[in-house]
Order: sequence, then structure tokens, then C-alpha cells
Amino acid sequence: MLRSNTTSCHINYLPAEILREIFVLGLSDGPSSSERERMHAVSFVCRHWRLLALEEARLWSEISIYLNLSDVWCGGYDPPILRAKLKRAALRLCRSKGAPLTLSISLHRLPIEVHDHVNHLVSPHYHRCHRLSIDLYHDQHDAVDRAKVWLPLPDSTFDRLEELRIAVGQRAEGKLNLGPPLTLRRLDISTSMTISLHPGFRITDEVKLSGLDPKTVFKVLKHCCDVKKIKISSCPGLDPLLSSLSFPTLEELTLQACAEIWYSFPIQNAPNLRYLDCPSLYHLSRLEALDAGTRSGIIRALNGLEVLVIRGLSFDACDSAFIRFENLRMMRVDWVDDDFIHLLSLAPEFPPSHNGEPPTGPAVHFSFPALQLLIVRGHQYHKWCQLLLEVVRARPMLNLVFGSGFCPPEFDLVRGRVHFVENIWWINDNELFARFLG
Repeated sequence: MLRSNTTSCHINYLPAEILREIFVLGLSDGPSSSERERMHAVSFVCRHWRLLALEEARLWSEISIYLNLSDVWCGGYDPPILRAKLKRAALRLCRSKGAPLTLSISLHRLPIEVHDHVNHLVSPHYHRCHRLSIDLYHDQHDAVDRAKVWLPLPDSTFDRLEELRIAVGQRAEGKLNLGPPLTLRRLDISTSMTISLHPGFRITDEVKLSGLDPKTVFKVLKHCCDVKKIKISSCPGLDPLLSSLSFPTLEELTLQACAEIWYSFPIQNAPNLRYLDCPSLYHLSRLEALDAGTRSGIIRALNGLEVLVIRGLSFDACDSAFIRFENLRMMRVDWVDDDFIHLLSLAPEFPPSHNGEPPTGPAVHFSFPALQLLIVRGHQYHKWCQLLLEVVRARPMLNLVFGSGFCPPEFDLVRGRVHFVENIWWINDNELFARFLG
């Protein structure tokens, strides 16, 4: 590396420990990029910075080992590409010293000998793992044998582990044991295999489950009664026994599976639920078939929601008697239809004092009385423009956001409360809420 004349640069007069802290904070808060790009941003500036970067263990503590079949096609068991990647991973492990590790391992369609070799490389550092991800998701044949190289996790080696992600086999069959009685903040499992957990296993903040069968979902959620977030996807349904579980601290629930899955989750046992993301809430009138206690619990939970996301059919107009959603402030739908607009428009006749004009205060007589932000991500809303315009006029608190850069002329009169956003699919709900409601 060339010597750089940086003696006149004031930043190099800072103490080494201050500079290293700046490097760590700057790289952690900057835009997402590859490990190599982030390290080049520091170590290629000058010799002084490179020496500081090599000494700072935290700069080397995020380690990704990504290997696939193309890495071993040539050169036998020890091909050059595989050897180089493993050598680089070993070097980062060495430079990370005793720092807490974020370790991501992705091995796709590789011989079991490669799994053994990588496991031998990283397992001595398990006691430092803060986050661990093991991705074997594209292995279909012999997926169980490969997974058993990594699971169950060894006992007494994960004192610092807070987040665990396991992805094994798209259509694999078999049973996996996660191992010791861990207490995790976050657990993410993607597999079609049966998972067993130690009775002392516990998750405190967030759990994501994908592809699991209903009985396995129930077994995992038994260890998640204190979590704040649950996400279930690619699941054919939920076990009826789930109704026996209680989730007193649950705040966010995402159900991305069959349209009826919301009906099977015991939201009546989640009194603090504030965010619900589901395929549909169609046919709420089926609540009539439930016992009075369950029905009132579900309606109470729905009325306590503040954010509602619906990805398919939203509501049936026949369900208006069950729809109040008294605390709902934000709703996102992929499209609108006649039934949905009808529900937005439901209100008794205005008192004579209003002379037929909408009230200026909160729309307390409407369904969704506290609704302030409605996001329509699809583009097929133009034929409902006039009806949506009437809804906006009747709801002084309501802001509309559409996933399009085109503003139909009908909305010119209420442009201050109607917004058109391109690429809305890539903007998360929290950002939209902060942008339009502060």
C-alpha cells in the first residue's frame, strides 16, 4: 500500500481509541453493503487507518460464510475457491479476537464433508456468538444428514446467543432437535421438518416461523408466550390446541399463509395486540358461531388494533355489525373494492345542525372512527376515485396514500390529504406512518 501524506489531516491527531470508535459507529450506522466494501471504506484510506482497523476486533465480528456447489465443482475436495473462502473466514475469526460474533453460514447443495469442515472451523467460537444463522434451505436430498452436522446445538457454548435463524430443506422430511435450553430474543425457523425444543427453551421478543406444519407451530409457540412479535408464513393452517395458549405481551402479529389463518390464531388471548398483518378478514360474521366469551375476546382484540395490514380480500359489507376497530389509526390494503368503500362510508345521518355537511370534529360515528392513514398499494383504484373522494371529504382526519406517481384530477380538491408515492412496495409501514402522520 502506498504511503499517504496525511500528517496535516486533523482527524489523525485523535487518539487511536477514539478513531476506532468512530470507525465502528460509522460502519454500523451506514448503508448496508458487503463486508468487503465496508472494510475498504476504512482500511484503504491510509496506512495509519489500516493498522487501526486491523487492531479493532469489532470491525471483524460480522462473518458470513457463503458456499455453494459451484465452489467445489473443480479441484476435488479442496478446490481453490473453497479454500480461499474458508481461509478468509478463518482470518476474520482470528482478527475478531474476543468480540461478540454475528455468524452467518449458508451452505447450498454441498457434500457433507464440507459441512463438517466448516463446522470444525466455527464451532470453537460458538461461545462468542451473539447472532447465529445457519442456512441449508436449498438442500433437498439428504437434508437431514447435513442438518445433523449443525443440530442439535452443543450444550454450554452459547452464553451470549440472542438471535438464532435456522433454514433447512424446502421439502425435507425428518425431525430436528435444536438442543440446549436457550433463552433467545429472536428465533427464526424456516423448514418443513419437525422441530423439537428443550422444555427450558424460551423466546422473549420475536419469533418467525415459515413452512412448519401446524403441530410444530404449536410446539414452538408454547415457548413464546412472552414474545412481542410473531410472524407465521407458508403454513397450511394452525393447530386447534393453539387456543389454549396465552400471549399477554404480544403486540405485532403477522400471518402470511392461507386466508383463513387469522380465524385459527387465538387473538382473544392477546389483549395487547396493536398490529395485525393477515391475508384477509373476510366473513367476520362467522364469529356468531363462537361462544360469547371467545367472540367478545376477538372483537375486543380487533378494537384494540392501531395498525391493520390486509393483503387480500379485506372485508365483506355484510360484516359491518362486527367491524368497529375503535383505535385503528393506520390501515394498508393491496386494493379496494365496493364492500370496503361501503364500510368506510358507513355513518348515521348527520344532525340538522350540520346542514348535511360532514362534522368538523373526530368522525366518531364511522366504522374505523380513529383512522388517520389509509394506504392503497395497488394501482387499480381509479374507478373508485369519486367514491374515495367522498370518503376523504367525510373524514377530516383521514389521509390517503396510493402506490402510484399519477394523481387523478378528482383529488385536486383534497390534495393536501391525498398522496401518491412511487415504489411504495419497498417502504415499510413505520416509515409511511412517520412520514404522513409524524
